[in-house]
Amino acid sequence: VQAGCDNACSGHGCCGQMGVCECFDNWGLGLSHLSGDCSERICPFELAWVDTPDSVGNHHKYAECANKGICNRATGECECFPGYEGKGCQRTTCPNDCSGHGRCKYIEDLPYAQVAQDYQQNYFLPQDPHTFTYYGWDAYKTRGCEWDPGYGD
Repeated sequence: VQAGCDNACSGHGCCGQMGVCECFDNWGLGLSHLSGDCSERICPFELAWVDTPDSVGNHHKYAECANKGICNRATGECECFPGYEGKGCQRTTCPNDCSGHGRCKYIEDLPYAQVAQDYQQNYFLPQDPHTFTYYGWDAYKTRGCEWDPGYGD
């Protein structure tokens, strides 16, 4: 015997066994694909910027809007908190968009030794910047400004 599903799964899912909607991708009620009437959108999940470690110490699990935004259930898009942007609030913004005097780059692509003294001692050449290999969990999430010569913090 198959029971009917609430609201015919809102047209965004199929009625499964026991009268429970099996929602199509990105549809559900809250965070569940297998509950409710499939009337709300689910936002993108990305590695969480902040979360609580589980019992074995795993952290930075996938979270809706990376725990740095609020899901707009009508559109299925994240409304990111200030300082975060992208699909699912996946990356940081650059301060004041680098004020028009630099380029926003991911942390592993930022050259180092970019202070006036390094230029004066000819240690740092703009045509041959030094970078480093960054293996942190936020490698393609954290960004900063690579300033044009003469500009900076």
